[in-house]
Amino acid sequence: MHRFSFISGKENKESLGVTYKVEGNKITGVFTPKSTHTSHKDIVHGGLLSALIDDAMASLLLAKGIKAYTGKLNLRFREKVYISDTVLVEAWIEKERPPLFILKGSVTKNGKVCIEAESVFMSENSDC
Repeated sequence: MHRFSFISGKENKESLGVTYKVEGNKITGVFTPKSTHTSHKDIVHGGLLSALIDDAMASLLLAKGIKAYTGKLNLRFREKVYISDTVLVEAWIEKERPPLFILKGSVTKNGKVCIEAESVFMSENSDC
């Protein structure tokens, strides 16, 4: 994981402190938003949730020894996430076609999908 990440960085004192568990080609983490993470009345800001899932995806690739950058991130918001909801973020590698990596992921609460995501990452060593 990137040590200065705003979401999970151990050396970033402003980090949200999300910790991840990697198993094979999948990563999981748990996050409970605070009142400072809201955009509308008690609803967590969508940009923050987008950053959460993007960070999980990038962290999975880093854990695999792949330094890559987000090229495209598509999100589908299905359910609201409220402050004090504990959510599970998951991401997995769907396809590897170096220098491109296609990942999928989700944010769920109580087993219900709140966000579905699909991304394309490009490895750092690419000529593009």
